[in-house]
Amino acid sequence: VTLLVSQGMLILACAEMNGDKESNCSFILSGLNTHILCAKIKKATTIPHKFVVIKDNAVSFVKYNLAHNQELFSKPTETTLKRLCLQVSDKSDFRATVSYAIFAIMFDLVVCDLVEFLQWLLLLVDSADTNNRTFALEVLGLLLSENVPEVDKTGLPDSAEVYLTPIPVIFSILTRCDDIASGVRSKALTVISQHTKKLLESLTEFMKDPSTAKTEDLEEIVESDVNGENRAFWYNLDYRGILDEIAAIIYRRAEDSSANAKKAALQALENLILFDPVYLSADYLKLFVTASKDAILTSRKQVIQSVTTILDAYPNNHIAQDYWLQCITPLVHDPETTVQAKALAAMEDRFLHHVFSNKDDLKDGAFSLLEKLSIGQYLSHQRYLQKSFSLWKTDKKLNLNVANIEKSFGHGRDESIWFFLSVFSAFAKLSPKLSERAVDEFQEVDSWKSYSYMENILKLIGYTYTNISPSKLDLIRGTLMTKLKDFSASLENLPMMIEVLKKIEKHLNNLDEFETFAREIVQLCETCLSKAVQNNDDSITDEVLAKCLAISTEICHIFPSQITQQLTDTLKPFHSVRKSYERITPFLRAHAFACVGKIALQDESLAKEILPEVAYELIHSQEDAIRNNVAIILIEMCKRYTSLADRYVPIISRCFKDRVYLIRYQTITMLVNLLQEGYIKYKGTLFYCILSTVIDKKESIRELGKYCLLELLVPKKKSIFSDHFVDSIFVFNGYGPPDNENLRQLIQDLEIFALKGTDKAKERMQLYTFMLVNMDATALTFLVIQIVQNILMSVAENVFPLNSDTENMVRDCFAILNSPDVRPVDIDNYDLETDADREKFASAEKETRKLMLIDPVVPAVISLKNCVMSEKSGLLEEIIFFLKEFLQDFKSEVNVIISDKTLLQQINLEYRKDMVQQEKENKKDPKKAPVSTQNGDIDPSTAVAMAKERTDLILQKELENIRRESGMNGRAPHETSLRLVSRTPLNKSTARKPAPSQSMEIDPTPGTSSNGSSEFLPSAGENFSSTPRVVLTQLKLPKTPDISSLVFHIDSDSD
Repeated sequence: VTLLVSQGMLILACAEMNGDKESNCSFILSGLNTHILCAKIKKATTIPHKFVVIKDNAVSFVKYNLAHNQELFSKPTETTLKRLCLQVSDKSDFRATVSYAIFAIMFDLVVCDLVEFLQWLLLLVDSADTNNRTFALEVLGLLLSENVPEVDKTGLPDSAEVYLTPIPVIFSILTRCDDIASGVRSKALTVISQHTKKLLESLTEFMKDPSTAKTEDLEEIVESDVNGENRAFWYNLDYRGILDEIAAIIYRRAEDSSANAKKAALQALENLILFDPVYLSADYLKLFVTASKDAILTSRKQVIQSVTTILDAYPNNHIAQDYWLQCITPLVHDPETTVQAKALAAMEDRFLHHVFSNKDDLKDGAFSLLEKLSIGQYLSHQRYLQKSFSLWKTDKKLNLNVANIEKSFGHGRDESIWFFLSVFSAFAKLSPKLSERAVDEFQEVDSWKSYSYMENILKLIGYTYTNISPSKLDLIRGTLMTKLKDFSASLENLPMMIEVLKKIEKHLNNLDEFETFAREIVQLCETCLSKAVQNNDDSITDEVLAKCLAISTEICHIFPSQITQQLTDTLKPFHSVRKSYERITPFLRAHAFACVGKIALQDESLAKEILPEVAYELIHSQEDAIRNNVAIILIEMCKRYTSLADRYVPIISRCFKDRVYLIRYQTITMLVNLLQEGYIKYKGTLFYCILSTVIDKKESIRELGKYCLLELLVPKKKSIFSDHFVDSIFVFNGYGPPDNENLRQLIQDLEIFALKGTDKAKERMQLYTFMLVNMDATALTFLVIQIVQNILMSVAENVFPLNSDTENMVRDCFAILNSPDVRPVDIDNYDLETDADREKFASAEKETRKLMLIDPVVPAVISLKNCVMSEKSGLLEEIIFFLKEFLQDFKSEVNVIISDKTLLQQINLEYRKDMVQQEKENKKDPKKAPVSTQNGDIDPSTAVAMAKERTDLILQKELENIRRESGMNGRAPHETSLRLVSRTPLNKSTARKPAPSQSMEIDPTPGTSSNGSSEFLPSAGENFSSTPRVVLTQLKLPKTPDISSLVFHIDSDSD
């Protein structure tokens, strides 16, 4: 039936009796638009199969006509394609279907019509309508695919041939990567990520000989505007400049607020690195590390795929290996099972398949990773490998022929192999042959020269001793006892040696003999220690004394009966703070504290005796090793004796501010573990101590602090940030409110965590921002009220006297209230694809912000201004600048919002000055786009300097107003209050409604609002998009909605 109808339409269209043939063709094609657009589908996001068939038939009919009568149908078909582009539904499935239909038809056009359509598409990609830009990118993306047909260029002018190359298409797509609409950015980046290879190869071919390369003849050059860079910008760059600019775009978009844009940027970065190893650097790979910690699931999955692909391409590159370890290994602990599974699969390839592969290049890459894990900066990542082996054991993936690994010995990989086997043997059985080899290696003298090498062998023996013959176990036992008695082993190996010896003795049923040996060696250690202290014997080195302390510690841990009064008396001189001994160096004292601390875990009376000394050392010691060890001791004692935790946790948390990174890291790590296991609570000062780590100099500590707050504390109490936010302003400013004794004591305890002064304002704001972004809309609303009541009004009413500390608190409050993060709803967090959606959302968001922010804050600030003027404080200038920024989006309503006449005049004056300055800049550089400062950061010192010149004028005007009012009311000047009473709810609702005489229309005079205040209105010349001849539509200013009946719903359909 479809075929008969198509033939009938074609015959009728070409019949002479039916009039103009081209008009007939246009009429028929317009009727097919509905079928190609699948427009008859109502309220569906996908296209049913029957409509796809109808669409395919319509496309086939158009292609048939173009094939048999191209001259007649070409121009009407071009017009039809343009209509399709403008009428397509704003849903991803519809856009994809229609774009493939257009792509199938367009190359059957006459070449001149094809080029004209391509030029039109390049203009459409900069249209003011978001859906038009998105769909244009959809079609342009298909032009970068591999199945683009060859086009006959006969009759085409040479100047137009450039449009049949990918270059204009590539540059147009690149202009949209920084688009203001997140949906457009996401589509542009997705196209680039899918066709990166074709894109870069085309650019390489294009730039081979720039002098002969064909370029577009653009009539007008627009350097930039608010919606991106135009194509002329790209033609002015050389090859390396283009690649660097693409890399810069990807770098920016890898931290995009849109999940789709971020994922596409990471994929594009992967392809760029694969194409050009110049970008295989820490500057770009660190983006993957950041994304691996992202809360967005798709980002973490993309990181696993991208980083693994990069390592496959550059298996021996040390930078690629480093960042693979940083990104992949921690994800085995990911709470999302799909991410964990992908990370485990990537690690399985490296650490199971490649290690046992017959290909040397795969082995080399795997053993290089193992070497980084066994020694160096990735020692802490060993726990992730152990976790992986534990999961592989559960999944029964460790049934491998490990004996094949013997072939790898003797090629410079021995230490990595022993490390791998030491981990493997903890979760799976090794062959007796490998165990025997480990014993032989244990007996080698050279093996003892490296403690890390011997540690791996000792671990392996400790796991596989049941596979070793009794005769060889006796040999190992004798060697261990000998080396312990003559103190010839490395200090780092002693704990593992004693642990292995204990296992062997138990396996051989020699526990009585082992206990006798333990008693003898403890006595030997006591003798050495006593001689060194009492006789001041310098012949015994510090290393030997440290080994005595370490051996005594481990033996007493196994046999608590060896903890005698004589031993504790011997150890006292080494850790005493009352009496110092010249012979006892800081190195020995650090080991002594570790020794006595471990012994105290077995003896509660000894623990209570030494705790005051340990706490004193933690606070006052200048030796890093001593502070480190005593911090560990205190944490372990809090775990062992839970009644001590509340008393000593505040002392331990002081280590969060220690000057040594290792002490800070170990302390917070162990305290986080105690929190996880429930030994301590976050009450008291601990919350603020952990919060302070968010701004630590070291990223690892920052990440650990964020993990503790967001993963441990927030799930237990959702309101933790809102409950502590106002108090944190007091804590970090170091100001104790006079009306709150408990808070004053808390601030005194946290004195070392205070960030007092204007020079620390930026650090304080980082902490506030971290809390704000992790609070919901309800909490933010109550927070605004708390800040107003507890701080701003307290200062305004002189509950908190004005001084440098309270002024800094007020400045912090201004910065918080002006922060975009305090807004209950942020439009950038939503992928709104249409301009109508954005306008609805923006209108609703503005009205919500007025209710939750403007109405409660402005009256308090006016009261604060009156107090500031009476005290002649320097805060007046900052109040003006705060209100100027705070009311940036409410310029037309300033006359209604601000009831203070003098303050209103000054705010309007500031807005007029901004407008005049902007006009001057536009006259100097007409191409420069206006830049909004709504969310911009203003340097406080600059703001103060700009406003100080006006302070005297404001004071003078205010005093004149007071005198005038006093004269009218018949009262003396001193009877007039400078403080304004906050508006009642009735006054607030009245203030939101304009007076009947006021007009809500915009004054036609540029730069002036209806109420006389300054209002910036862009001129027509500033609305050009990044491509010439396409004008962006003016932003429609919605009428003020009635908040009582305001209901809005945005259905965002993302790709």
